This record gives sequence, C-alpha cells and structure tokens, in this order.
Amino acid sequence: MKKYTALLFILTLFLLTNCGKEKKSETSAKEAEASKHQWTEKNMLEFERNCVGFLESEDVQNAKKYCDCLLESSIEAYPDPVVAMELEQNEIVSLFVNSKCVDDLLLIKIEDPWTEEVEQLFLEHCKIAQKEKDVAEADADSYCSCALGEIKQIVPNPHHVMTLTEEELAHVLEKCK
Repeated sequence: MKKYTALLFILTLFLLTNCGKEKKSETSAKEAEASKHQWTEKNMLEFERNCVGFLESEDVQNAKKYCDCLLESSIEAYPDPVVAMELEQNEIVSLFVNSKCVDDLLLIKIEDPWTEEVEQLFLEHCKIAQKEKDVAEADADSYCSCALGEIKQIVPNPHHVMTLTEEELAHVLEKCK
C-alpha cells in the first residue's frame, strides 16, 4: 500500500532539503527565466532533481516534462522561493492540481492517500494514546474522530503527519477538546 500525493511529496522534498551542489545552467532559457524571479539556479536544480527522482521512482513516464512544468508553475505562483518554502501542504497540492501540468495519467498518481485502512490505523493509535492518558473511551473516540478530520484538512497525505507544526497541533487539540 504505497499511495502518495506525488506532487505534494515532490515540493515537500524540495522545501525540506533545499540544499545541494551548485550546477551550471543547462539552458539559457532557465537563465532568462531566473532574472524574472528570485529562485536561484540551485533552487531550480534541487527542485528538478527531487521531482524527477520521485516521479521516476513512481514509474511516471516523461518525468522531466512534468517537473519542468511544475517548476514553472511554482515559480510563477511564488516568485520568492522563501515564500514557497512556507506553503502549507494543502496549498502545495492545490497549486499543482490546478496547474496546467497535471493530466489524467499523473492524476492517477495523486489519488487520495487517506484510505479507510490508513484512517483506521490513525484512529487506533490515537485512541491508544488517549487511553494512556486515562481518557474515557467515549471521549477518546470523539477526540480521535475530530482530530482525524482536522488533520486531513491540514495534511493531505498521511505520510506527512509528522510534519505538523506546533501551531497546527495546538489547533487540532483546541478544536477537538
């Protein structure tokens, strides 16, 4: 069961690992584009490397074509890479889903990863954690159902639950008390 929100993962990888060795420009078009925004060649190469690597690992044909388009959409929407790095995960997914880059083939790779099985695992672990805090079973059920709903809105991919910020966790706790 390896279902990913491919585009979210790609940008998350870029945002979390925005480092790498500087490489020479492959085309003058990239250099011309770079003058219109604040993305450095290093930022763009790192994005492309992560994107192509991930899509190829998911057996997506023409990965570079998709990634070039996704990079262009990212730069257009967020000329400042610092702003792009601060995007919430649901904003990243929306950016890519609404881009002209995603076709039916790639949409198959973006299917909803919050399957019933994943949701049940989340609820099970949440209830165990609540019971360890001496929370009554009915209260644990209520809290965990609420928490699942809130987290699904914040984090479209369950593999990224661990990236929730302190503020996001506080929001879930406050809303679901």
